[in-house]
Amino acid sequence: LKNKKSIILIILLIFLLVILSIVINRENISSIYNAYIKNLSGQDEDDIISIDVEAITPESNINKCLITFTSNDENKKIKSIEYPGEEHNTMVVNNEKGKEKIAIDYDIQKDSTFKIKTTSGEIIEKTINIVDNSLIKETEKISETNYKTININSGINNRSETYNVNAIVYNGNLTLDGSTEVEGSTLNNNVYEFGNKSIDIAKQDEYAKNMVILKVEGDLTINQGITLTTCKSDDGYGGPKGLLIYCTGTLTNNGIISMTARGAYAKGQNVFLWENEDGSCEYIPAIGANGGAAFGISGVGTIMNGNRGSNGTSRSTGGGGTGSGRRHKYAVDIGAGGRGTSYSGGSGSGAANSDGGNAWNAKSLTASSEGGFGSDGVVASYNGSGYGQISMGGTGNPSGNYAYYRATPTNYIKREGTGGLLIIYSDKIINNEKIEANGVSSSIVSTSYSNSRIDTGGASRRGKCKYIL
Repeated sequence: LKNKKSIILIILLIFLLVILSIVINRENISSIYNAYIKNLSGQDEDDIISIDVEAITPESNINKCLITFTSNDENKKIKSIEYPGEEHNTMVVNNEKGKEKIAIDYDIQKDSTFKIKTTSGEIIEKTINIVDNSLIKETEKISETNYKTININSGINNRSETYNVNAIVYNGNLTLDGSTEVEGSTLNNNVYEFGNKSIDIAKQDEYAKNMVILKVEGDLTINQGITLTTCKSDDGYGGPKGLLIYCTGTLTNNGIISMTARGAYAKGQNVFLWENEDGSCEYIPAIGANGGAAFGISGVGTIMNGNRGSNGTSRSTGGGGTGSGRRHKYAVDIGAGGRGTSYSGGSGSGAANSDGGNAWNAKSLTASSEGGFGSDGVVASYNGSGYGQISMGGTGNPSGNYAYYRATPTNYIKREGTGGLLIIYSDKIINNEKIEANGVSSSIVSTSYSNSRIDTGGASRRGKCKYIL
């Protein structure tokens, strides 16, 4: 009987040891995840436990992250960390003796709370939050007309930008009818230009400073024959860094909403518009499409058209075109069109012409890739044949100048500007007419000289229109 009791006791002990082993092994399970971490809350300099989040490898819109937990008190080392796993499972990392530092790889799909148990028995909670931080969300918070700085910090890798904005806010319905003056805009010939041209836009030696935001807490209606746009430089240096129309009600467009020829002379930025539930972000990329490729003319007597810039993809703006060229004797080289930016389509390069008996090499320059200048036209000719030549400059902010020999230009119409950035966010949009952000074709000229040749400069490209409902 005693032997039977001893056997039963041994079996029970073995069973308990097996159960305990299973529990311990389960508690020691840890998991590796991908994560897009956006904000850490509940942390001060004097915390017992601090957390550091580090991006390991950016993968499209998701970052693989390493989360390091550090004890700042030698008497309260980390004994265990409990955290949410996949499909509502709870994961645990154990260290009975306690460690000063423990690191895990993790995938945070939502707000996640970590429970850290110390060797003193204290349980400390730390939360990493998913924060929807975007241009649209920050505009939602704006309540009054003012100049503001919007900081976007929605990620630990490549998701930080600062936008300076001129916010114009209207409480109630707003109708643009062509006769009613509206604060924050200038009305001229049925065109409402929003923004401040002395502050928001570029000058010869300064980039454009601000995006213009028109926020209407109600319905916005543009009547027939009316244009809503932004201010632009009187000296040809473009418009502001985009126009964002934010309407909490219904936007009804019976006229024109335009950022044509309102591209900004400015460095591009990633413009983070909106963040999706999966952590991916809708944005306008800082760098747009390439401009038309530069080219040379090798054959004597050859005439060549310019190259078109590349079309924008994935919300990017288009690249500027190149000027045309003709060669009579000496070499001709045409500069490349400018790349687009988030705030402007690409500028165009100038035409070049080496026609004439005593010509020299003719070369136009590459156009700006910051929504700036179109390059000048070039004519390399002196005492040549009886022909007259005119080479037009490329379109930009400002456009390039023309050059000529013999054929005196008349009726010159200088066209300037690039397509700008237009963002429309509204609960509902009813568009009965036109919404645009186009580039501008080459300047035009005529001449009374009988044997004249006119080569066109490169056109600027369209900007970007984005609607968010």
